[in-house]
Amino acid sequence: MLFFLACFTNTHPSIPSQMENNIYQIQQHVQRIEDLSNQLLVAQQKQDPTSIQSIVQKLDNENILLQKQRNIFQTSLKVSEKTH
Repeated sequence: MLFFLACFTNTHPSIPSQMENNIYQIQQHVQRIEDLSNQLLVAQQKQDPTSIQSIVQKLDNENILLQKQRNIFQTSLKVSEKTH
């Protein structure tokens, strides 16, 4: 997903700042999900159920936020297409 966003911004240098901000927000959510996934692997190796549960909840929340940001981005793409 990060690769797609990087390609999109490189091939569309004139993207509006709002879309650029949406892309940045998506990248931040993806990075946090990757970090939490790594933390989850460590917690699983340590067999720490409390940490596992906490990390899974954080992952769920981050996934929800990513979905919302993705929907905002898709809406902004549709609006952008209509104005061009």
